[in-house]
Amino acid sequence: VLKVKTASGDHYLVKLTRPGSRDAVVDLFIRAGNSAEMKVPLGTFEIKWATGKEWFGYNDMFGRSTSLNLADELFTFEQTVTKTSSGTRTSTTVLEITLYAVASGNLRTKRISPDQF
Repeated sequence: VLKVKTASGDHYLVKLTRPGSRDAVVDLFIRAGNSAEMKVPLGTFEIKWATGKEWFGYNDMFGRSTSLNLADELFTFEQTVTKTSSGTRTSTTVLEITLYAVASGNLRTKRISPDQF
């Protein structure tokens, strides 16, 4: 599960891709100031996002004001099965990211071009 917190002011299109790919495995549109979560397939992904004030659709995104970003690290979503005395227990990765500056934040990002998004 990926949980995303956003700032007020801009809307967000969050996209997970395989490393080095532009093709979305999953994506999620989040309105300004809202939080959302989505189920993510198992694997390792890049997290990219576009932000802006007014949504024009997937081709134009937020028009000329579109800002495109990439997290500087890869994120792995895994499932772990543990045997216990009463059977087995399955757990999966739950990741929460905040897409705005916070004191002592640790998500490093960089701007990317449309051909990288």
